[in-house]
Amino acid sequence: MRSQAPDLTPGHVYQKRTRGDQAGFPADHRYWESIVPTRRYEDGPNVQMTSRSIELTPISLGWKDARHRRGRPRLAGMDGGNAILERFAELSRPFGTELCSELRAVRLA
Repeated sequence: MRSQAPDLTPGHVYQKRTRGDQAGFPADHRYWESIVPTRRYEDGPNVQMTSRSIELTPISLGWKDARHRRGRPRLAGMDGGNAILERFAELSRPFGTELCSELRAVRLA
């Protein structure tokens, strides 16, 4: 006997669970934003490398993009990038971390 295809595909279940991306993580932009740290070094005493700075570059993972386009990291736009860096600075402040803004990235001092 042949089995019939299910009425709901995994995609349908996902859409139903998130109410068409209006609930859960698809609806919250914070899940779709992040930073990429880049550590810079300089020569130190005795030929050892010394950490000079860490640059934080804001990225977007495609919040509100079509489902098949989400998840691929890309540089955040100017407004979104500034908001990501400001939020990261606010979250870092209680740890005594100072962020120095330089155009599209910040540097940990």
